[in-house]
Amino acid sequence: MKYLITFTFVMFGSLVTTLLGVSAPKDLSLDKLDVSPDMISSEGKSRIKQHVQIIQDNIANTLTNIQSTKKNVLVIEAEIHDLEELGKEHQNLKTRYLDFLSKANIEFIKNNKALNEIDQFQKRLSKLNNVNQNKARSAEIVEAQTEKMERENWKRESEEKVVRIRELLVGVEKNIQSIEGRKAPLKEQFITWGLRQTEYTKIMDQLTEKKKNAERFITSQNK
Repeated sequence: MKYLITFTFVMFGSLVTTLLGVSAPKDLSLDKLDVSPDMISSEGKSRIKQHVQIIQDNIANTLTNIQSTKKNVLVIEAEIHDLEELGKEHQNLKTRYLDFLSKANIEFIKNNKALNEIDQFQKRLSKLNNVNQNKARSAEIVEAQTEKMERENWKRESEEKVVRIRELLVGVEKNIQSIEGRKAPLKEQFITWGLRQTEYTKIMDQLTEKKKNAERFITSQNK
């Protein structure tokens, strides 16, 4: 039985990761921002206000870093998702090609078996000595020869299909490996930037609390 297979070759495109840079705060040493109850002079109040400004600057820098890390996490997450979807497409394509390969192999085996049977039939006819018997079976001889030619064509076509499908499978498998290879470092980056985001969020909480304490102290000294 003849059947037509339409081959689709998928080209694997590259994805480019663009990550946003982050900047370190001017001074994240919280020790230097401690406020002493003894700072009640004008100079002390001035120093506290300077500390508050430093904290505010660091809060602004940390907020920028948090926003940058969030964007980086989203960019990496999107690329991982795209690669996973591309991987699924290639896995589906691989499944289809394996199905085509199985059918092509079955077709090849079937035609090869039919050719062997035709050869055996022709050998038996060639051994007949009775001329009348040969004439009587001449139609069978012609039919066998015609079927043999058809089977040989079908066998050749199925062989070509097998070769082509195997080539496509090699290409798909390489793409799958390439996709997995690209996902691994992206997942590492995703974890790294996620940890940085957590770190900056923790720093932001500390700075916010430090600012509140300093402002409360200034308010208490103004009473």
